[in-house]
Formats: sequence, structure tokens, C-alpha cells
Amino acid sequence: MLRRLWRGKIGGSFGAALLLALCSCAAGPLATTGESAWKAREDKLLLERNSTNNTIVRLEGELLPDGTAAGQGLEETARAVLRTYHTELLIRDPDSEFVLARSKRDQLGYTHIRFTQQYQGVPVWKAALDIHFDAQQRPYLLSGAYYPTPEEVDTNGGMGENAALQNMARIDPGAAARNYSVRKVIFFRDGRHPRLAYELKPQGMAVLGGTVYIMDAATGEVLNRLPVIRTSRKHP
Repeated sequence: MLRRLWRGKIGGSFGAALLLALCSCAAGPLATTGESAWKAREDKLLLERNSTNNTIVRLEGELLPDGTAAGQGLEETARAVLRTYHTELLIRDPDSEFVLARSKRDQLGYTHIRFTQQYQGVPVWKAALDIHFDAQQRPYLLSGAYYPTPEEVDTNGGMGENAALQNMARIDPGAAARNYSVRKVIFFRDGRHPRLAYELKPQGMAVLGGTVYIMDAATGEVLNRLPVIRTSRKHP
């Protein structure tokens, strides 16, 4: 039986668990590349989903069939996990949509590999997945916060970076005096609706009291704004 824990977003943060159920059925149709692995291990896997967009928050257990990644490095083994469960992950092409961000080994000998999400080369804002390995280099946990493949987004669109800066200056007159970096991103509004957008971030001394803007690349609407929090503590 597949043990399911559904968790939703409440007030912008993950709320308490809403439902814990034991299912004897699979979670839906799977692609042939991952179906056999899923069927063979569904009784050993703990699956936790985000009820807002149905993405996987946590998948824990024996993640790979015996010998699937024999002789491979940890990054390739982690990618094998993503390929095996890509349909359950709601990701069409994990090899192109997840970019290696870091690999870190802790004091217990466990290794944690992080991938950031992108689509057609455009970063998905604040989206990442981690694959965790035990001391024997076996993948036992997938976790993170990411989004389904945003196939409906035209990544070639947008008003252009200069137009985005000019539009922001109209919205916030003080922005014209600041130095901002601009990058194209995919922003999921309400966790479900992907929009092509620009992230405008203050640089240098402008960081003090500055604001990060997420602006719709087509309409110029401000989709999100976040105050920049700066501390004196230096992180390694």
C-alpha cells in the first residue's frame, strides 16, 4: 500500500497535514520509464504532496531499483531518481529542467544534492529539489519546493529589460536612483499559475532599504515585492 500524506499551503506557508490515508492503488497513470519502478516500490515509499499544485514535497524510502545507478556518480544517480519518478513529479524533461546547484556532504557522511528548476533556460523563481543520500550512497529521500513543468509559458516573450526598468521607475519613482539587476524568471502566482516575469533586484548600496520586484513580463504588473533584509553576519 502507498502511504499518502497530503499537505497544502495555508497563508503562504505549509500548513498542518490535512489527510493521512493508506491507498492500495497508484497515484495515477505513469510514463513507462518510471512505472515499473514505482509499482515495485509503492509499498515502501512515503509520498507527501502539496495540495495546491500536486507536486511532491517529500518522497522517502528505497528510491531506486537495485542496480539502476550502479557505478554512477552521485549526481547521475540523483538524476536517475528524477528520471524514474518524473511523471509523479509532474516534470516532463528532468534532465533539462533541473540544474545542479550544489552537492554537500555532512558530518555523518550523508550527501545532499540540490537542483534548481528552470524551463527552456529560464529559472523558475524560488524552485529547487534535493536528493539525499545515506552514508552508503543510497538515495533515500527526495524533498523540496518546485512546480509542474510550465509548458504554457512562452519564454521568448516579454517587454525587454530596459522597458521593465522604465516601468518600475513609474511604479516606484525612487527606483530610478537605484542600480537594479534584471533577469527573466518564471513566477508561479498562487503556486499554480505560471507567468513569465522579470526579477528586479537592487545592487550595491541600493540594497539598504531596497525592494525586490517581480514584474509580469507582458503587462508590467507587479506580481510580488519583497523587502531586502540585510544582516551584518557573514555566512560561509
